[in-house]
Amino acid sequence: MENEKTRDEPAAESYDYPMIGYNVRCSRMARNRTQDELAKLASVGRSTVRRLELGQRVHPNSVIKICNALGRPISVINSLMPYGTPDQRRAFHQHRAEDLTWFGHGDVRKGIPKDNQKLLQSEPERARLAKLGLVSMFEAYAVTMPYGPSISYAEICDVVSLGRHETYRTCILVGLRGETVFRMDGVAVRIGEWESVGFDTEREATLEPAIPRESSSFPPLVLFVMGNRRGHVPIEFNETKRKRIRRLG
Repeated sequence: MENEKTRDEPAAESYDYPMIGYNVRCSRMARNRTQDELAKLASVGRSTVRRLELGQRVHPNSVIKICNALGRPISVINSLMPYGTPDQRRAFHQHRAEDLTWFGHGDVRKGIPKDNQKLLQSEPERARLAKLGLVSMFEAYAVTMPYGPSISYAEICDVVSLGRHETYRTCILVGLRGETVFRMDGVAVRIGEWESVGFDTEREATLEPAIPRESSSFPPLVLFVMGNRRGHVPIEFNETKRKRIRRLG
């Protein structure tokens, strides 16, 4: 889900370097890579990765290379990420409806508005794009705890691949609006409102609307509850401590 790229890339002058640096660091550590490894994968210098993670300006081409190496589009790296915001290191994290930021996955439009990210926050606009078959899924992240699970909301517009997640081991999928069809190992399961299914994210699975998109006013809405892999910490700002946790885990 999270590796699908969109084409609505922001202009270099709109880069929020502190936000990008934080998101790059979290994404790199979620993949258990060092700065040296990321630099080599992106074909940039280690100092470039280090400066970017500190929120300092680097050449826009280097930013794109690093984002590509992480498998994330700059439009996502330059926005709020699944890992939340830095103050999430507190003992608790409150999620509010107004905090949701929706992202589009699998956008096939040739021309995407510059203010697309703002437009996607409108439910009627997401419904319009879904009915036209232009976007496969909309996703909004709510809470990702440093040492625990995460939850996100997703509007399913087309067939979406769910399997082989690199950070989380297990997932519980809950239907909130409409109906979807979950498929794994050749078996199809219909999920209605307030129904759920749990599955291993190491296995390939797909999710799709149960009825044609043209017949529904809004795409089905589901909730993903994801559990961390043992010893895998999505957020950890002390790399020495992180390595010790992974070794003991």
